[in-house]
Amino acid sequence: MEEKQPKIYKELKSMKNKLKYTYRLKKCKFCGHENHPVNIYCEKCSKPLTTNQEKIKEWLIQKYLTQFLEKTSEYPDIIATRRRTKIGNVEFDYIIELANNNKILLYTVQDEKKIVDIINEVVDYNKINKEKIRLVFLQLLNQSRQNNLIIPNVDGKIIENAKNYGIEIEFFEE
Repeated sequence: MEEKQPKIYKELKSMKNKLKYTYRLKKCKFCGHENHPVNIYCEKCSKPLTTNQEKIKEWLIQKYLTQFLEKTSEYPDIIATRRRTKIGNVEFDYIIELANNNKILLYTVQDEKKIVDIINEVVDYNKINKEKIRLVFLQLLNQSRQNNLIIPNVDGKIIENAKNYGIEIEFFEE
């Protein structure tokens, strides 16, 4: 004989279906987990719930800035922030100017080869300006590998050369 499920199970199942329909849950393309529509990242695997690179770029910048502001007591006051500003031939996504004349340059990167070009460009810029710069690479999802973030594989000499010109390099991962 088949066991009948209590009425509550049927009600819960219908409620779940209504919720799905009402809220249009976002399904993660990487792990298949269903997330609440307001979520930006998957609750299960913490990957972005969109493939729109511009949106992902904005979220990465926001995520970095919130972490930076949480540690703001360790840093001098922020004088100014600028978006999409060119230094040399490179357009940076965000530039933060601090009270002690230091600059933080944010660049969202998907291609490892681009990292070397940007470091060299900033080194050339710093040879002229002699500013204290922190260069932060925010790592975008690489669409060809889709579920892997870039692992920076930059030549040690390039980073050493950057340090000689007062450039600190940081790779920001989620």
